[in-house]
Amino acid sequence: MEAVFPLYTQHFFGWTARQNGYIFTYAGIVIVLMQGGMVGQLVKCLGERSLLIAGLVMLAVGLALLAWSTSLALLLVALGIVSISDGAVTPMVSALLSFASPSTARGETLGLAQAVAGLGRVIGPLVAGSILAIGGPGAPFFVGSGLVVLATLIALPTLSSKHELSLRHPVPDGQTGPTDESGTYCDKSPLT
Repeated sequence: MEAVFPLYTQHFFGWTARQNGYIFTYAGIVIVLMQGGMVGQLVKCLGERSLLIAGLVMLAVGLALLAWSTSLALLLVALGIVSISDGAVTPMVSALLSFASPSTARGETLGLAQAVAGLGRVIGPLVAGSILAIGGPGAPFFVGSGLVVLATLIALPTLSSKHELSLRHPVPDGQTGPTDESGTYCDKSPLT
């Protein structure tokens, strides 16, 4: 999104780097507010799985809306939706990956996830630029929205309640609860 957004705003609004800088500042503030305060509260209310799915759905909607944003008001709304959803999705992916990984492989799993994300940040702008050249300024956002829908459809079965992920922690002092065969306390509450 960030790579082709300035080309989009230049085409529809005639903006330069200064105006795009203001818009990216707005998006950054929304993401910081989301990750800095709201994600924790939303996780308590919804849980990680539900928040991830809601964030992915919002991201798909926001990207599609961004492609039609030819007025400043609609652009700010669409970018706000994209920023809020990005602020929710990014930490939830990391959290759920760490929950699903055995404690001995958690660092390896998160490192691999960061490597894939880095690869996406290299390949994404190249592909988005080509899509923009072929399909026009809004095309990369439509394709991005479609890819997010695909990611959501892939994530749904994995994150369904039938496919239970569990956290394994030592039993806290004074607490009792379900344990596995090794006597390790099994806390499933963060993912329900």
